[in-house]
Amino acid sequence: MEKYFRTDNYKQSVYMTVKGKSKDISASLAMISTENQVKEGEKHTHISFIATSRIDCEAVGFRLGIDTYMDTYPEWNDKFFPTALRCEKEGFWGMFVSPLGKIITVACPGNIVSWKNEYNRSNYLMSDVGHRIYTSSIEFFNVHEQPLRHAKSAKEINANDKYEIDIYYKMVDSVQEGYEYITAKTGILFELPSRYIMQPKESITHKGEEITFDEVGRHIISEEGDAETSVYVRHDWFYYLENASKSAENCQQKAGSHVESWYGYFTRVAYAKILNNTEYTSQLVSEFEKFYKVITNRHGTLAKKALPHRIQNTSGFFELLLEFYSLTGDMKYMERANNNAEVLLKCQHADGSYRSHNIHYTCVIYPAKSMLMLAIKEREIGLLDRSKIHWDSARRAIYDLHKNKDNIGTEGQMTFEDGMISCEVLQLAFLAYNESKNREGLTSVAEEIFEKHKCLQQTIIPDCRTFGATLRFWEARYDINFRYNMLNTPHGWTSWKNCACYYLYMLTGKFEYLKLTMDTMGACMQVIDEQGVLNWAFVADPCIVGETFERGNDGHAVLVPTVVGEKYMPMISDWYRQDPEKLIFQYVLDFKKLKLKRSAGGSCDNDVHEHFKCLTETVFGRAFIHQCDDGKYELYNCYMKNDIFYSDDKHVKTYVIRAIKDGTINISNNNYSIIAGINEINI
Repeated sequence: MEKYFRTDNYKQSVYMTVKGKSKDISASLAMISTENQVKEGEKHTHISFIATSRIDCEAVGFRLGIDTYMDTYPEWNDKFFPTALRCEKEGFWGMFVSPLGKIITVACPGNIVSWKNEYNRSNYLMSDVGHRIYTSSIEFFNVHEQPLRHAKSAKEINANDKYEIDIYYKMVDSVQEGYEYITAKTGILFELPSRYIMQPKESITHKGEEITFDEVGRHIISEEGDAETSVYVRHDWFYYLENASKSAENCQQKAGSHVESWYGYFTRVAYAKILNNTEYTSQLVSEFEKFYKVITNRHGTLAKKALPHRIQNTSGFFELLLEFYSLTGDMKYMERANNNAEVLLKCQHADGSYRSHNIHYTCVIYPAKSMLMLAIKEREIGLLDRSKIHWDSARRAIYDLHKNKDNIGTEGQMTFEDGMISCEVLQLAFLAYNESKNREGLTSVAEEIFEKHKCLQQTIIPDCRTFGATLRFWEARYDINFRYNMLNTPHGWTSWKNCACYYLYMLTGKFEYLKLTMDTMGACMQVIDEQGVLNWAFVADPCIVGETFERGNDGHAVLVPTVVGEKYMPMISDWYRQDPEKLIFQYVLDFKKLKLKRSAGGSCDNDVHEHFKCLTETVFGRAFIHQCDDGKYELYNCYMKNDIFYSDDKHVKTYVIRAIKDGTINISNNNYSIIAGINEINI
């Protein structure tokens, strides 16, 4: 086990934090001892110290020392991501998971008042993108506000105050074994629900009993001594799409250097298709045409300042044009889409990969999937030559992924990166779903890579706000101009994984993929609160000391010192706007020159709309009937009465049915033939 621990400044050690900086605490202690007892697969660390005088600091803690720094392939296979860290009143627990599925469980009984990740960003220059974590730490003193679930901290450390801490580490073979180890060392019990998302009056199983709720919202279902466990009762799916579309109207879609700054147009188009209101569509198209003139050059492709060779900008743009064609039927959008797809074709290398300045970009968002979607639509409307060119290009890019697996590349700082891996799975699965040739081979690799990605998915902590979400931690700097790294879980890019999970279900019929799709969708939809207001993302860390980017009284943007933890962060594009006729760079480059005008622009918070793009592509308008191998049913967005299936969702047009044998099924008093496996029935 020792080989998985750091030996540098982030090794097992006691520290204190003063004005946000970690400092050596040894001069303030009369006695400190760190004793390690190590046996194969297990380690016990005991810490004890007495303060010689009052210690004036914000926090005192202990670095766990597990090496979480993922920077190179294939070395990252033996690094452990801090997949699940949590404080309960009875103590701290966590699981560190490697891409190969190895697990180090950590348990610490007693008053652990907080935890933190040691993020690698040291400043906020563009060259310091901060995509890695050195290790994680626990804290037994912290003056800042913490989640209510945590043990309470002393208000100060005085002379002769004593601290005794025991930390237990163990290599385990499964998450369940990890839970059992935590229970043995801390007394914390784990009683997990059958689902984390449900509808009003729908039953789920918890502790062997069925429970239901009438009210929409988050409900804590655990008892004292249990790990705090919550489930989410959702609105109908249309509620989220409608309110997200309203937000996309209110929050400026900015013509600029990053697709993230105008992603809300995908939500607005999806909403317009469902609303089917001529006046709304006309207004949206008129607005988009003005945006189009600002962001494109005379050839109708992205202007130089819109960074067309940031490949996801180009692929996202022609996919959006494709959506406007689907909305209006106007062929000019197909021509524009083709022109922008030509730009992407020029970025394809001999190995099939799409590259920007020779950096592998096929999995920075999903340009190959966007190209496939364009090819599919072109085939449908008879543009067969174009369709073949675009299909073959995307196919070559995806088979490069099939060959190289996770030995590829990404934007920013190289690491075992959430989006690089989830977008790889998504594109492999999407091609497999749409092409029968080598379907099994593509699916097999997609599943293999998805297994490695699980270390970056929050499926261990029983909290419906984060369950299934991916563990990103560097986006706040770019999206809402927040001055510190923090877990954005879920962030809009979680939905890359969710879309991948959906297609894996459609390909394999494995219930684990369907359940994870739905539970994660429930986490993602909670960014819209009960007042219908869209937030940007959820902060999963318990205590981040940073600076929020806010509107000052004079209309300028200001940085405000703040502490955030386990909370939703608001959008800023509703007030932080730019001149709609100017195309600008969407990052704030220098926070030291922050006397920014209200029209300075520069934010990417509209990337939250990936959730709603995913929603309409996967589960919106669908009901799911999953027949288990024992013949019982798992149902989503529908119910069964007298062997007949119904849905109260007026938008449902398709039933997805996983059957264990050929036969018939009755939906709303109509019989349909089905075959063993996955069926899609349009009603």
